[in-house]
Amino acid sequence: MLTFLDFEFYIAQSTNHWYQSGNWPLVGAILVLVITNSVSLYEVILSSRRIYRNDIKLKNIELLSNKLNSFYNPLYSLLFANQSLFFAFGPRTFPDNHIRREAASEVWREIRGNVILPNNDRVLEILEEKSHLLHEEDGIQTYTELINHLHSYKVFCEITTEVHNRFPFPEYIIEHISRMRDRLLKELNAMKVFN
Repeated sequence: MLTFLDFEFYIAQSTNHWYQSGNWPLVGAILVLVITNSVSLYEVILSSRRIYRNDIKLKNIELLSNKLNSFYNPLYSLLFANQSLFFAFGPRTFPDNHIRREAASEVWREIRGNVILPNNDRVLEILEEKSHLLHEEDGIQTYTELINHLHSYKVFCEITTEVHNRFPFPEYIIEHISRMRDRLLKELNAMKVFN
């Protein structure tokens, strides 16, 4: 005679599906683990790619900022200040009156010695030590006339000679630096927008 428990056991055995018998439960568990781990691994790969791209963007932003802050901005401000002082107090502004001319000359010598020459030394230092920060489309050859002028002017201040006239200040240089600054600022702003 069949008892109720025997009947339940019989029904439980007869209702086992193919995926519940043999090795299929183990295979199913392995498939679930493989799929979930594959999805997790895929998410990790996507995340690491995103992080890598963001790191590259940040490094490029940092490099552009460094080019601006360590090279182009200081060059521009130093040369612009020197040019402004030269046009405001330089020899071309000296009056015809002899007494006023001597006073203007004395003011000019003070400005030249305390501001212009130190600024020129700083410009030369930047060009020598930071030229690796030049924009890809800029080259040190653009600055050779400026370098020659600055060295010549330093000697001219100590020994007045007409040789200095062969090394005039390159009038294009401030505009060139300004254009390069504008280009770098546009590149920097474009990178910050997409970041």
